[in-house]
Amino acid sequence: MILHLRYTAMLILGSLLLTCVCTDSVTVSWKYTCHSGANIISDNSTAKCTATAATENDAKAASFCFGPSNTVVNNTFTEYGCGKCPKQAKKGACLTCAAWNSTGTAEGSDNSNCNTWQPIFTYSCYQNEASVVCNNGTGVLRKDIHCWGPKPTYTGNNENLTKSGCGTCEAAHAENSTPGWDIGDCATCDYNNCNSAATMLSFLGLFTSFFWLCSRN
Repeated sequence: MILHLRYTAMLILGSLLLTCVCTDSVTVSWKYTCHSGANIISDNSTAKCTATAATENDAKAASFCFGPSNTVVNNTFTEYGCGKCPKQAKKGACLTCAAWNSTGTAEGSDNSNCNTWQPIFTYSCYQNEASVVCNNGTGVLRKDIHCWGPKPTYTGNNENLTKSGCGTCEAAHAENSTPGWDIGDCATCDYNNCNSAATMLSFLGLFTSFFWLCSRN
């Protein structure tokens, strides 16, 4: 009788332990989609994604998409996909977005495909009479376009100034310990390839016309 009771107790205990183990291992899945692939050029390329957690709310909170940042000059990371940014992505080159929007409504809303395609940010300036892609070599964010070069009124021949380049006059002057040119002889402009010789001369024409009109009034 005692042996029978012990056997029965062991069966009950084993059943309870099995129930606990099974309960702890239960997970809930949440399905969503993200844009996927490399160098996608439209919003048509998507992949099916799944996030799992103990509850549906936790699974939704763990739903993410990733894609390249378009604020990094000449970003070489071009992948789009499910989940958070991969470890091999350089810092700042990849952005993660939440595929479930928990704000706005009490229930939240599906934010699938949040990693929409973006053109990679890039621009060029003239340097030594050739158009070059601007990059400061470190991948630091550069959201504004700046090119520098000699003013159209400059009559000197200092090579440090006439070579022109990416960035601002102030930055170029500061980077060279012996620039040999005055900051007042340099002009900064703010659009792609704006520091070409032809563009600078065109600017001089507009500048001269403006003062001529002002002098007549």
